[in-house]
Amino acid sequence: MFCFNCGKEINNNQKFCRYCGAKNEVDNDLTSSSNEILNDTQSQQINTVFNRDVLNNYLYNIRTLEFSKNSLLNKKQIVLQQINSLGYSNYANRKYSFDLSGYGDIWGCCVGLVFIEVIVGALLNWIFDVSWIFIIGCITVAILIALGITMVGLIEDFNKKKNFDEAVRQDDIRVINELKKREQLNNHLPDLEAEIDKIENLLTESYSVNLIPSKFRNIYAAYFLYDFISTSTASLNEALLHCDLDTIQEKLDTVIQQQEEIIMELAYQNALNEKIVRQNEQMLGHAIQTENNTALAAQYTKIAANNTGVVAAIQMSEYLRP
Repeated sequence: MFCFNCGKEINNNQKFCRYCGAKNEVDNDLTSSSNEILNDTQSQQINTVFNRDVLNNYLYNIRTLEFSKNSLLNKKQIVLQQINSLGYSNYANRKYSFDLSGYGDIWGCCVGLVFIEVIVGALLNWIFDVSWIFIIGCITVAILIALGITMVGLIEDFNKKKNFDEAVRQDDIRVINELKKREQLNNHLPDLEAEIDKIENLLTESYSVNLIPSKFRNIYAAYFLYDFISTSTASLNEALLHCDLDTIQEKLDTVIQQQEEIIMELAYQNALNEKIVRQNEQMLGHAIQTENNTALAAQYTKIAANNTGVVAAIQMSEYLRP
C-alpha cells in the first residue's frame, strides 16, 4: 500500500508512515467511491512530484503519437478515396455516333430551293422568255452548295470520330495504369492499417500511466498540454485546469492542420538523431535510478519503455513522414 499523505510505499500492516508519520489505518468498511477518491488523491500527489524532464518527454511522445494517429487516419481516408476513384472509364459509349439529322435539313433546303427555282424559272420563261440554261445553272449552284456543305460536315464528323477514338485509346491506357495503382494501394492498405494499430497500441500504453484523465486523451489536449508544460513552470494539474477542450478545439483546428506536417517532420528528424535519443534514454534512466518512490520509479520505467517504442515506430514507419 501507499501512504495517504506522501504517496510513498509502506507495508500493508503499518498504521503510521515511516517517512512522514501520517496515520494510514484502513477501515474495512470503506466504499468503492472512497477508494476512487484515494486513487485520485495519490494520482494528484504523483503528478505534483513528477520529474519535469520526464513529464515533458512523456507529453512530447503523447503529442507525437496523437499527431501520428491523426496523420495516418487522414492518409488512410485519402487512400480509400483514391481506391474508389481509380480504374473507371470516362467513356460509357465506346463508339462515335454520327448525327445525320443536320444533313437532312441541308438537303431538304436544297430540294426546296430547287423547287422554287423551277417554279420561278417557269414563270420567267413564260413571261420574259428567259433561257432555261440560266435556271439550270442556278439549280446546279444550289446543289453544289448543298454538296459542299455536306462534304465539310462529313470531314468535320470524321475528324471528331478520329479524336474520339484517340481519346478512348488514351482513356484505356489511363484506366490500365489506374487499375495497377489501385492494386498497389489495396496491397499497401494493410501495412497502413498495421501502422495505425501500432500507434494506437503505443497511445494506449502511454495513457495507461494514468497521468492524463480519460477526458483529455485526444489530439487537442495533447497539443495544449505539451505546449503549456514545455513553455511554463506550471504543474500538470494546473495545465489540466486550464484545458478547456471546447475552446481549444475551436482554436486549434486550423493550427493543428497547419502544424501537423511540421511537427511530424521534426519528430521524424528527432527520432533519427541518435544524440537526442541517447539523451532521452539517459535522462529517463537517471530518473528511474534516483527515484526512491517505487510507484514513481515504476511509472518512469513504463515511460522509458514507451519512449523506446515511440522512437522505433517513427524511425521505421514511412507513413509518419509528411
